[in-house]
Formats: sequence, structure tokens, C-alpha cells
Amino acid sequence: MNTPQPLPLSYYFLAGGIGDVTACLVSHPFDTVKVRQQISGELSATKQQQGIRALLNTSSSILSKEGLAGVYRGISASILRQSTFSTLRHGGYATVCTILVGNELNWTSSTTSNQDLPPHPSKNVPILHAILAGAFVGSLAASISNPSDVALIRMQSDGHWPSHQRRRYKHVFHAIRTIVQTEGLHRLWRGCFPTVVRASLVTTTQLPTYHLTKKMLLDYMPKDVFPLQNNDTKLHVLASINSAFVASVVTCPVDVVKTRIINMQSQRTKTKNGAKKSGVMYKNAMDCVKQTVKIEGVRGMFKGLIPTFFRLGPHTVVLWNVQELVLRKLCER
Repeated sequence: MNTPQPLPLSYYFLAGGIGDVTACLVSHPFDTVKVRQQISGELSATKQQQGIRALLNTSSSILSKEGLAGVYRGISASILRQSTFSTLRHGGYATVCTILVGNELNWTSSTTSNQDLPPHPSKNVPILHAILAGAFVGSLAASISNPSDVALIRMQSDGHWPSHQRRRYKHVFHAIRTIVQTEGLHRLWRGCFPTVVRASLVTTTQLPTYHLTKKMLLDYMPKDVFPLQNNDTKLHVLASINSAFVASVVTCPVDVVKTRIINMQSQRTKTKNGAKKSGVMYKNAMDCVKQTVKIEGVRGMFKGLIPTFFRLGPHTVVLWNVQELVLRKLCER
């Protein structure tokens, strides 16, 4: 029986981008709710709602005040972000794993069919190396795509602000152009550090966990559970859910910090002599963590965990299944 040759690395870039862009169309409303929850009651000692009730209340509030367009606010920025960040991280992860195992990149259609898709290049990479590869690729991709992240969070959170403080960006390119014109080019990289940390964590959890879960299920479950083996949809769904759960728990605290830093606006406070002083809520990421934990407790760092999972769950299932489908279709060419 012929062993399938490794796929061209370009396939992983293309399939990863298409998978995540498709997934964001499904998961974007949950992402918007997550952002609104993360900035609700910001630096307030008053106990905030958590869990499913908070998810339902935030969702109904957005829908009643802003309509369906409210939960899809910032969708153009989300598409741009996935087109850059996700394309780079999926393709980059496959590239680094291929380099680590020294696979040849030759591929011929005669050795690969729709029913015999080659395993991902990470299959033979030790788990520690896979984690390091994910961290490197995720950090690099996030650094490049940070402007779309800034636009996304600002657009999603706009309804949170009073009318006179809203930015009212029309679309992602209007947002980026306005930020550059009014605040400077450097502002597009505000919150880059927590964004990079989060991207590093989500890539090191989401990607290796998915492929490792697939490998373990195939190795330890009876063959008749997944009759199509690596191409079985049940296998993809189970691995996706596990991938989403791990990524949600690990990344939530960093996501809270990222959202709050990017979303903050200048504020005026009174000094002891009565003069007014302008400033921002947080000096940096560590200051955001310190103030949040001090005033809101550790639970404040996990605000939006439920909508994070509700977003990452469907998003990850759609992402991996679409990615697997695209790879098979590319192999049929």
C-alpha cells in the first residue's frame, strides 16, 4: 500500500485561511458578546454576573438596543484578521513542523486520494517541539495582523460607549485609516504584547491539541469507531471540541487584558489641587492585570469565559472540518 506523500505547504496556508474565515461567520456574534462582557463593570468592585445568565443578558441587551447588526458589528475586521492571522498560523505551523521532521515536499496526485489524505506534518513531531512551533508561529502571525485586531475590538465594543464617545467606524479599512490619521501609525499596534501572548497560547493549545487528540483517538479507540480513520467526521468533531475547551481556558485571562487595553480611551481625572489630568486606564498589560485582580478579584480575569467557549466551540468545529474538506478537494485536483 502506497504511503501518501506530504502535501504542498501552500495547501495548509489556503485551507487554514478558508477554514477560519468560514468559522468566523458562524462564531462572530459570540465573539462580540465576549468582548462586551470583558469590558462590562471594568475596574468596578461591584460583583458582576457570570456564566450562562450573563451570556443571555448581554446578548439580549445588544440585540434589543442595536439589533442583529449589533452582534455582527466588526465582521469585516474579523474576516481581515482571519485572512491574515489564521492563514499565516496554519500554514506556518505546518511549515515549521515539516522543517523539524525533515519531510520531503514532493507530492503526486497518484499517491493521494480523497480517502487517503496524508497526516499533518506535526504527526511525527514531539509534543514539546510542536508547542514551541505553535508559540513561534502564533506570535509572528499576531504581530503582523495586530492592526485588524485593534479595528475588530474597537468596532465590537463601540456600542458599549456613550453616544458622544463612539468611534463609528464604517468598516475595517475606514477604522485603520481613521486610527492612522487621528492617532498615528503606532496606535495600530496598541495591545500588541497581550495579543501576541494570546495568539501564542491559542496556537500552542488549539493546533497541537487537535492533531494530538486525533492521533490518540485513532491509536486507542477500536477501529470500527472511526471507520474512515483520519477522514472521519466524528473524529474531527471530537478533536475540535477538545481543542476549543483547552484553548478557551488557557487564553481567557490574556484575552481580557488584550480587550481592555485595546478598547480603553483617554480619561480626565482630578488631582489633589483640583486640576484636571488626562491619562489612560492602564499603563501596560501588567498594570491591567494588577488593577483587575485588585478590584475585581481573580474572577475578573475570566470574564467572558462562557461566551469564549461558545465562540471557540462552533468556530473550532467549523474551522477544522472546513479545513479538512478543502485539503481533500485540493488533493482531487
